[in-house]
Amino acid sequence: MQYDNPPARLLALLAAGQKIDKNKACSHAWAEIFEVSPTDSSALFSAIGKAMALPSETATLVSKYYPALESANEHWRAPLEAAFFNQQIAGTWDSFIAHVNPYCISQLATLAELLHVRLGTSMADAEAVSNLSSNLDQLIQEIESSDLAPELKLHLLRELLNLRACLSEYRVTGSMPAIRQAEAIVGHMHRDKGFFDFMTSNEVGKRVLDNLNAVVGVLTVIVSVSQIAAPTFALLPK
Repeated sequence: MQYDNPPARLLALLAAGQKIDKNKACSHAWAEIFEVSPTDSSALFSAIGKAMALPSETATLVSKYYPALESANEHWRAPLEAAFFNQQIAGTWDSFIAHVNPYCISQLATLAELLHVRLGTSMADAEAVSNLSSNLDQLIQEIESSDLAPELKLHLLRELLNLRACLSEYRVTGSMPAIRQAEAIVGHMHRDKGFFDFMTSNEVGKRVLDNLNAVVGVLTVIVSVSQIAAPTFALLPK
């Protein structure tokens, strides 16, 4: 089972990248890794941007939990940042992957193990996450064609699309963005009685809650309970 921490997620992306022909177009290589269309520039560059943040996130966690190792961060981080900054998106994959050396890989593997000891989080099953995304897609389509009040419809679509985006980048960002987005939707029920009534008495609202509950249920199986805000568990139906 893959761990859910920044070095583990980065390591998985790099491992996938090392299997790709270095002469392949760089944009197509990233699209293959992220499982998006190479013509969907918005999704592609969003995912690349999130991946670029992983070395920094790793260094921050190392400094927090293992300060004695902080001085070694630059040795594995510099080549990875060189890869991201020197890659040629319109060029070949070699412009990125050539910078990734065995030392980077071994250090990321070690840091992933060390941080797992502290964080204790693992990635959810890929098929389960895919099912969550498919169910959200169906719900979003139904809301779009519904006769709900325009303001309510806009709010639901905006929040559910944000949640869907979190799930689409799950392999890069891990569980917490999706969980926090689900919490934000539920949290709005505390501030708006009309929204609370809709979510608890309307059939569409109940389906939204069912989907939020499914997201939280799948992703929190492998996330420390202490990382999840109490309101989510208090409001989502058991």
